[in-house]
Amino acid sequence: MVVFDNGFNGYRDVLLQLAFTDDLVQRAVCVCSAFYMGLRNPALYEIAERGRSAIISALSDQMASMQPGNANVFNMSTVATVLLLLVGETVTGSDEFSPLYRMLAALAQRDDTFEGATVTSRSFFQQQINM
Repeated sequence: MVVFDNGFNGYRDVLLQLAFTDDLVQRAVCVCSAFYMGLRNPALYEIAERGRSAIISALSDQMASMQPGNANVFNMSTVATVLLLLVGETVTGSDEFSPLYRMLAALAQRDDTFEGATVTSRSFFQQQINM
């Protein structure tokens, strides 16, 4: 995720900074990393799968508990989390890619998802969503 160490790198400059303050994003970074490391250590792969399931369950619980008009799940944290899970799916090739991508696309359609985001963060997320 952080191959380039000079200039702007959205994974380093946006996602890892967000992970520093957001537990859900932090867990998604760990899951994504464990998927990659799991290619050489199968025990980590299994841990990553459990972590991914726990994150998806947490997002589902948040959505199920939403009150009408409450946009607590439509935010940068959720976009970052889903984006990181999608990056992990490039390793696994599992059936979770399509539902996660649909979730990301739905988040991108909401006007309030990027409320309060910097121009740089918003631009990074939009570029990633459009890929």
